[in-house]
Amino acid sequence: MDLIFLNGSNKGSRCQLTPPGISIGSESDNDLQLTDGEVSQYHAMISFDGKDWYIEDLGSSTGTFIGSQQITQKQKLSPGDLIGVGNQKFKFGQAQKASVTSDGSSAQSDQPDLASEIRKSKYSIFGGGQKNAARDQGGKKKSRLGNLIFTLIVITIPIAGIFSFMVWSDQKKLEAEKSKKVPMKHPFFLYYEKIITKPDNVFRFEVKIEGNKVIFTVDDLKYGRHFIKEEVLENDKIEKLKEEIGKTEFHKLTNDDSNAPIGPVETYRRIDLALNGNFNSIIVNTTYGKTSFERVERAISDLAQFYSVQTGLLTAEEMRDLAKEYYVQAEELFRNYQASPKNIRLAINKYNAALSYYEQFEPKPKEWNICRKQLEKAQELYKKIYADLVFNIQKYNKMNRPDLASQECGKMLELLDPGSDTHQKFREYKIEFDKKSNILKKKKRKK
Repeated sequence: MDLIFLNGSNKGSRCQLTPPGISIGSESDNDLQLTDGEVSQYHAMISFDGKDWYIEDLGSSTGTFIGSQQITQKQKLSPGDLIGVGNQKFKFGQAQKASVTSDGSSAQSDQPDLASEIRKSKYSIFGGGQKNAARDQGGKKKSRLGNLIFTLIVITIPIAGIFSFMVWSDQKKLEAEKSKKVPMKHPFFLYYEKIITKPDNVFRFEVKIEGNKVIFTVDDLKYGRHFIKEEVLENDKIEKLKEEIGKTEFHKLTNDDSNAPIGPVETYRRIDLALNGNFNSIIVNTTYGKTSFERVERAISDLAQFYSVQTGLLTAEEMRDLAKEYYVQAEELFRNYQASPKNIRLAINKYNAALSYYEQFEPKPKEWNICRKQLEKAQELYKKIYADLVFNIQKYNKMNRPDLASQECGKMLELLDPGSDTHQKFREYKIEFDKKSNILKKKKRKK
C-alpha cells in the first residue's frame, strides 16, 4: 500500500507502507517527517495488524482526519481514503504505475513504448508495411530493404543492451537499499484510559505521555469535577517508567474476543504503548485481565501518585480527608525545617499534594487558598536556603576549606530532589571536596 501526496512540495510522490507501519510527525525520528507547522512532534501512526491497515492520532494539537471527519480513535483504512495530517493531504491506496493528479485521480504516463514504435515503423522487422510488401521484385530494391533491416538491427541491439544494463543496475540498487533498510523506530508514547461505571456515577482517568510531557485528566460525573494536570517528566522518571514497562511482555498481548468488552462493563481499561520499537494497543475489562497489562497499569499508577493525582473513584469526603491529611503533614514539616533542609522540600511536596485535591473542587474551598499561601511561603524559604548554601560553598572553597564546603554540599543534597540533575551535580562537588580534604589532612600529618 502507498500514501500518495496530494499537495505540497512532494505532490504526486508516494510513500510506500510496509509492516508494521509508520509514525508521522515533525520530529526527525519519525518514519515520515513533515515540517508543516500544523503537524505535531508525534502526530499520527499508521499500523498493520496482519490483515488491515489502521490510522490513529497520537494526541496531536490539530487532529488527524479521514476525509472531513476528525478521528478520535484508531480507524481502519480503505483504498481511496483521503487522509489529512496538518495541512498535508494524502490518498491511501494500492501502488500503481500511473501518475496521480492533485485530486487523487490517475493519469496514464506519456512515455512512448519502444516495442510499439518499432512495430509501427515501415521498416519493421516484425512484418513490414504495405510499401515493403510491394517491393518484392528487383535485386536493388531487396538490397536496400536488407540494408535497412541490417541498419535497424545494428542500432536496436546496442539500445537493447544499454536498456538491459540500466534495468539490471536499478535492480541491484534497489536490492542494496532494501538490505540497508533499518527497522521502523516507534518513539516512546503511552496512552492510558480507565472508566469506572457505577449506578450513580461515571469516573474517568486518563494519562498521556509524549516526549518528556505527561498530562493527567480526571472526570467525575457525580461530583462535577474536571481536572487536568500537566507536568514535565525528568529523564530519571521517564527511564524508570520505561524500565518497569520493559520488564513486562506487554508487546506480546493480543485483543482476543474474550478480552474485548461486551455490553456494559463496570471498569474499562485501555493502554496504547510504543516502546523499544514495538507498538501495541490493548483493551481489558473487569472480567478479564492480563498480568503484563496490570504491571504496566501499576507503573502508571505509581507515576500518578507521585504527582498526587487520584487514579480511582473517590467521594468528595474522601478527597477532602486526603487533602487535609497532606496539609497537616506539610505544616509539621514546615515548622521543623531547621532540623534538616530535607523538611522544607518534603513540606513543599505535601502542600502540592493537598492542593492537587483541593483544586478539583469548583468552587474552590477556603482550605485551597490557605494551602496555596503556605506553599508560597515554603517556596520562598526554599529559595533562600538554597542561595545561602551556594554562597557558603563558594566561600569555603575560596578559603581553601574543602571540609566545610563538603558539609554544606551535604546539606544541599538533603534540600534537593534526589532524582534531579542538580542533586547529581552537587553530589559530584561533595566528592571533589572530600578528596581535597583528605589530601590536606595527609599533608598535615607529614609535617
